[in-house]
Amino acid sequence: MKLDKSCLKINEKRVCKKIEGFIRKKADEFERDGIILGISGGIDSAVSAFLAVRALGKKKVFALLMPEKDSKKEHFLDAKEIVRILGI
Repeated sequence: MKLDKSCLKINEKRVCKKIEGFIRKKADEFERDGIILGISGGIDSAVSAFLAVRALGKKKVFALLMPEKDSKKEHFLDAKEIVRILGI
């Protein structure tokens, strides 16, 4: 059976806008002025941080660097770089 790869295509801009709207909605719903994110240096937390800043602005996103004890040092350095780039 051959996989139809067209089902994997997404409209990145539309998906990002939808996620950003979700972040704003949840912050409003919970009556919060901003959010706190754990940043590990991995792709998931990096994308979450970028989307949160786009949704709320950098003054409303607080980052906690959260390396795991078994994490490589470069992951912690990546997390610090994400925080620096975003100004959070």
